Amino acid sequence: MANQVTNYKCPACTGPLRFDSATGKLQCDFCGSSYEVAEIEKLYAEKDAQAAGAFRQAEEQAAADGEWASVSGSDWGADAEKLRVYSCPSCGAELICDETTSATSCPYCGNNTIVPGQFSGALKPDYVLPFKLDKAAAVAALKKHYGGKKLLPKAFSNENHIEEVKGVYVPFWLYDGSAEVDVRCHGTKVSGYSTARENVTVTNHYDVRRVGTVRFERVPVDASSKMPDDHMDAIEPFDYKELKPFSTAYLPGFLADKYDVSVQDCADRADSRCETSAVELMEQDARGDYTSCTVESQNVTLHRGKVHYALMPVWLLSTKWNGKSFLFAMNGQTGKLVGDLPLDKGLYWKHFAAITGLCMLGVMAAGLLLSLYGGGMMMKKYASLLFALFLALSLSVSAAADSSGVYVYDDAALLTQEEYDTLTASAMAVADQYGCGVYVVTVDDMADYIDPDAVTETGETGMAAFTEYAWDALGLAASYDSNGIMLALSMAERDFQMLAHGDTANAAFTDYGKYIMQDEFLDNFREDDWYGGFADYIAACGRYLEA
Repeated sequence: MANQVTNYKCPACTGPLRFDSATGKLQCDFCGSSYEVAEIEKLYAEKDAQAAGAFRQAEEQAAADGEWASVSGSDWGADAEKLRVYSCPSCGAELICDETTSATSCPYCGNNTIVPGQFSGALKPDYVLPFKLDKAAAVAALKKHYGGKKLLPKAFSNENHIEEVKGVYVPFWLYDGSAEVDVRCHGTKVSGYSTARENVTVTNHYDVRRVGTVRFERVPVDASSKMPDDHMDAIEPFDYKELKPFSTAYLPGFLADKYDVSVQDCADRADSRCETSAVELMEQDARGDYTSCTVESQNVTLHRGKVHYALMPVWLLSTKWNGKSFLFAMNGQTGKLVGDLPLDKGLYWKHFAAITGLCMLGVMAAGLLLSLYGGGMMMKKYASLLFALFLALSLSVSAAADSSGVYVYDDAALLTQEEYDTLTASAMAVADQYGCGVYVVTVDDMADYIDPDAVTETGETGMAAFTEYAWDALGLAASYDSNGIMLALSMAERDFQMLAHGDTANAAFTDYGKYIMQDEFLDNFREDDWYGGFADYIAACGRYLEA
């Protein structure tokens, strides 16, 4: 029986060929020859067709037998039905692959291996988006992502581990369609004037309606059950102008999977994305005419169109730590990245102990001063010192967390773990996209951290003073060139404050802009919907930064 896989070899020296993202050609690293995609595609067309035919024949035989042949002398148990066994055409070694594997490499001879049958007939993609960024770019981005994170476990920053990053063509469905949208909003226009005695603010209220049709082209939804949906969403967008008609000649040197989540199973996600985007477009159109604009009702009718199948380039590195998987993903075309990072608790407790020691020394010094100079003003200074020291100690865990890429400090325990993880991923995606940190801080009582009557160097007191203390205590100045927006919430006062820091943040979040942004989350807060309020705040931050 003909082999089910194909090795793409150099016509000049028979060395392995790989697709070179820099030149857009297939490159031989042994003799230095390079070839156009069309040239290799034509050369291997017959072999690919034979391999695809052998693949179909093997599937038909397996269906008739009721099972797939297992590896010789091995018992793979329940996993056997999810594995496929191929023979390397170059060295004859057995290649044991996942049932969706479409491109890999032989671990024995190093030849890049394609399974054409995974891309034949109805399984053939319409498009492929070739890699534009090579492994060196992915490694550099990963090192930058890990850089400065002192409490990151060594298993992540280890040079050998970073070099294990892999380029993978991930299957996506691209949905076309349109949406008829009818949105009703509550709009306000705020103006003001001053008299000799008072400043007057006038707020006019309006019923606002927007009706229209929004057309969508190539809305992406990843079609692999192996890929976390939030990671794949976070590394968008892709530039579709560089899509190519599918050819297996783009695959050598990379891994590739065929889809294992159907068009129908992905349709709900596509519908949700289209509906949300359509409403947001109408809301943005309305917002341009008003000081604030809040959606009160919406009616969306979706019309589904064509669906295309495409392979998209993604650099991936998965790391196991304490029984949990952490995934780094980078768009292989644009370089946009997202990554989960843990906190090394051993390093954290060393950090905690150091801060505790400093705090104790500070308290002892303050106590000595108090014993020498008595109470009165000295007592108040002593109390202020204690507040500052306890703030540094209490928030040290969050400072460590920020060093590991976490953006939510929930000391008041308002969020479930799932809500916390979702908000963290959303905040990180917005922050990485626009180069401006997005942070959430909750505490039971700000008075546990600062003297409420204390006045900062900028003349702030209360919650405004707390945000300044928190910004410094969390070490946020070390991230995104000291650019960021923070929403802080103190439950005892049921009060909140927003702080913008840095040129980028202050340009996006003006004092008036922060005042208007309150409408995005206050309705949620009034109903104790903290997660909903924080989610709306993070989404609004993305819109403000984009504008």
